[in-house]
Amino acid sequence: MYRIRLTAGALASIRFAPSPLLEASVLMRHKWSPAWTMTRTPWTSRVVARDVPGLRLLPALYGACGSYVPDFLTPVPGEGDLDAELHAVATTAPERIAAELRAVAGDPDRDGRAAGLDGLLRLLERGEQDCARLAADELALFWRLALAPEWETVRARAEVDIERHAILAAREGLGRALTALHPTVDFHEDVLSVVHVSETSLYADREVVLIPSVVLTDGCGVGEDTLGERATTVIYPMRRIDPDLRRPGRSALAEVLGATRVRLLAAVARPRTTTQLARNHRLAPATVSYHLGRLHRCGLVTRHREGASVYYQHTAEAGRLLRTGG
Repeated sequence: MYRIRLTAGALASIRFAPSPLLEASVLMRHKWSPAWTMTRTPWTSRVVARDVPGLRLLPALYGACGSYVPDFLTPVPGEGDLDAELHAVATTAPERIAAELRAVAGDPDRDGRAAGLDGLLRLLERGEQDCARLAADELALFWRLALAPEWETVRARAEVDIERHAILAAREGLGRALTALHPTVDFHEDVLSVVHVSETSLYADREVVLIPSVVLTDGCGVGEDTLGERATTVIYPMRRIDPDLRRPGRSALAEVLGATRVRLLAAVARPRTTTQLARNHRLAPATVSYHLGRLHRCGLVTRHREGASVYYQHTAEAGRLLRTGG
């Protein structure tokens, strides 16, 4: 059991965020880690089976890991921006990389994988900074070939899941939203508890980030602030995910609006600019503006200006359509 004692500052800083690299990391554990025994959905099996040639560091690293994967591979997410997360990996401090790789070597769950660790150590002979840059390059390649074809759908589902918890927090309180993350999560007074095989007590006095995942299915994961330098993270399974990530209602809505507009509509559960949407969905800004304009004329999104930026957010009716499909 993880027991995370939250200060007032940590409670005030709780936020939700999707993470491209954390989803990729769980997929890589399915693909290469002998110690990983979590259930695979048909969707996960299909993605994991995709060929990603040219990787050396990541297969060696995940093959050598037991229960612990170095935290620098999964930086704390901001707005779910892949490029920002890759930059954070590439610029990780050498002392953090060295400390986390020593943790991999000392992991008691690593027994029987000495060959994998030897291969990893050979790759690291060039130094920690080269390791960080190589890790970022290989993460980008894995993400592009394995996860990018699915990311727009995954992100849209994450935004809907985040909106659901935000509504619950607004109506019934933050504690209710936290306990609704997953049956293995509980919140009482100032302690967030997450079921785990070991007993671990943590103290969170800074930001806590809650990350919805479509890959994780059997329980929640906790990212500890081992070096006192980053936020505590809790990754939890999204609810009501079909094996192919599509619900009949959402498909029916896509037939009316079009798949791209449905994805953009789901992505503006919180205010977003066209620049943010274009970057996150890898679309041209003009394309995003065109679709948002049509959605605005239909009364499905609102817009307001802050300085030079225009923010879009979907309406309550649009949220209902996304949840029910019509």
